[in-house]
Amino acid sequence: MIDSTIVRAHQQAATWRKKGALTRLWDARGGLTSQIHPLANDLGPSVDFLVPGAQVNERTQAIELLRDRKAVWVLAYKGYESQTILDHIEAMGAVAMVPHKSNRKQ
Repeated sequence: MIDSTIVRAHQQAATWRKKGALTRLWDARGGLTSQIHPLANDLGPSVDFLVPGAQVNERTQAIELLRDRKAVWVLAYKGYESQTILDHIEAMGAVAMVPHKSNRKQ
């Protein structure tokens, strides 16, 4: 199963001191608001995840998460629905369980 969620740092976590230097959280990879893309197995626990930089679309992360994994089913929500991802899942030998977007062209 592939999903994504948005996390935001608490305002007091925005800055902290480390070895006398002020470090800013927004200098980190995704800034104060980031997306996490977890990959879970059939029992539910995450087996891998990605934290991309800011303003990165879900569709660009799915193939990197799936890579060369073995699966029978791949369950994802409609943000991951693109022909490239569906073709990759089919090439894995798995069945894609991804709802179609309402604006998808057939």
